[in-house]
Amino acid sequence: MLIFLVSGLMTTSCNSSKATAQTPAKTNTEATDARRAGARQGRPGPDLDAMAAQLGLDASQTVKFKEITERYATQAREMRESAGGDRQAMRSKMEAMRANQTKEMSAILTPDQLAAYTKMQEEAEAQRRNRGGQGGRPGGGGRPGGGR
Repeated sequence: MLIFLVSGLMTTSCNSSKATAQTPAKTNTEATDARRAGARQGRPGPDLDAMAAQLGLDASQTVKFKEITERYATQAREMRESAGGDRQAMRSKMEAMRANQTKEMSAILTPDQLAAYTKMQEEAEAQRRNRGGQGGRPGGGGRPGGGR
């Protein structure tokens, strides 16, 4: 009788581990990308509609704002992928690229909108600096509740 009980428990245990094993765990990058995408229809990065609303852009400005932002985001992603570990060279190129982006934005934004946009960019830069290349969530990136 004990043999049947142990055998039954082992079978149940094996079946549940098979079900778990069949669904591969997401990698850290996939999980991060999924969190970033959130309610933005699968697009990583900033919520451009929210930014446009916060800046008070009209329809024409919003279209141009999104086009400029998405174009520079693509360039930045390509630059990071091809950096080859030379972080200093990449940093210089990124700064130049951001300056060009701000120059393009100044052509479509009012002075007040440009000031608000510049402030948003400075805050985003401060967040990047504070992250210090660690990535992940603030506070160490452990699971909620402190477990690892």
